[in-house]
Amino acid sequence: MIFKALKTVAIISVLSLSNLSAIAHDGVEMGSEMSARHYVMKSVASAASVAVPMLKGGEFDKNAATLAAASMAAAGNAFPYLFTNEDAGSEGTKASANIWSDKAGFDSISLQMANAGHDAYVAAKAGDEEGFKAAFGQAMKTCRACHSKYREK
Repeated sequence: MIFKALKTVAIISVLSLSNLSAIAHDGVEMGSEMSARHYVMKSVASAASVAVPMLKGGEFDKNAATLAAASMAAAGNAFPYLFTNEDAGSEGTKASANIWSDKAGFDSISLQMANAGHDAYVAAKAGDEEGFKAAFGQAMKTCRACHSKYREK
């Protein structure tokens, strides 16, 4: 199970970092921001599926934690650039108009996620389980904060 999730995180992380604008998603135009957002969100979900069991007391896997944290940091850095064209209400997106009406707030939460992901990465790479848990937990809080304000229900 952890190997499959780790493999998914690694693959999606590489895709997310390589060329976000060239990734396609079923039913979404090739190269669209929405397409790239879908894949980056999947990388976050995959990272969480690997890390959350560790946060809840599961076995700490330094390599899996490092990759999961790198995915979170990359996503946080990418999000401000993946929401440049307002498409709130468009088919295939749950993005709220609040993203564009409060772009500074959205970008701030994205930066907080990137910073927490980076801190989790540094801790995981050093084998600091408690540091990883604290920092990755902060990254997860930014997910909840962002979705509560900038995602349509």
